[in-house]
Amino acid sequence: MRHLHIPGGQRQWLIKRLGKRYTIYSVKDGQPCMDHDRSEGEALGVQEYTGIKMKVVEFSQSFADAVKAKLPEGSNVFLVAATLRPETMYGQTCCFVGPKLQYVVVKAAENSYYVMTERGAKNIAFQGQLAKEFAIPEKLADVQGSDIIGSVVEAPLSIHGQVRVLPMDTVLATKGSGVVTSVPSDSPDDYITVQTLAKKADFYGIKKEWAELEVIPIIETPTYGNLTAPELCKRLKITTPKDAKLVEAKELAYKEGFVLFPHLCTKASLEG
Repeated sequence: MRHLHIPGGQRQWLIKRLGKRYTIYSVKDGQPCMDHDRSEGEALGVQEYTGIKMKVVEFSQSFADAVKAKLPEGSNVFLVAATLRPETMYGQTCCFVGPKLQYVVVKAAENSYYVMTERGAKNIAFQGQLAKEFAIPEKLADVQGSDIIGSVVEAPLSIHGQVRVLPMDTVLATKGSGVVTSVPSDSPDDYITVQTLAKKADFYGIKKEWAELEVIPIIETPTYGNLTAPELCKRLKITTPKDAKLVEAKELAYKEGFVLFPHLCTKASLEG
């Protein structure tokens, strides 16, 4: 395990590297499965994510109806997002789920439960992250992504503190945990999605203000300034989450913001 250290004691325990096994693992055989052992998928490698635990502090009615009766009184429930960019979490303004995706609730520890896709839960179960290690996790409840929307979660390290769960149609059940943190300052996908949600709040069944939290500058770059995603969307004239140019925008943002110029410029004071 590796903690992301933040000066001043700001909740280091909430962000941790998920997993012990840096290898492809065969659940059926109970052991690592090397390239030459696999009938398909040769040359596939391990993708490392950082898990972000976001405690649910306010359940939407449909979310509460789906899970609360199936959990012990006073249980702590966390949405667990998988991210490749934990250094941008200061600028999180919301959390995305796929409204058409199916999510599961699994036991992580005594009085602690995780919400993610079944695939994501299975992956971390074999990395020692759930109550029952190295076993297919038991589902305590199923919940549709659309039922989670509108809930409020704690956003570790975010300047906003607490954020809403909002819909994102492009979230994939086959990638990460099916739960996505939204950092519109540096992710073109996130920026254009929250802009669209705010413009079409009634269509998406949300309140407009849920998608209008301030976009926080996080990373300064010489080409795009400190709001990379808005600037790229402006330059490339991207106005919809379905725009094919988002692929190019994402590559440019990642190359400059993460690979070339990883200089933090968060407004948050990390001294105290």
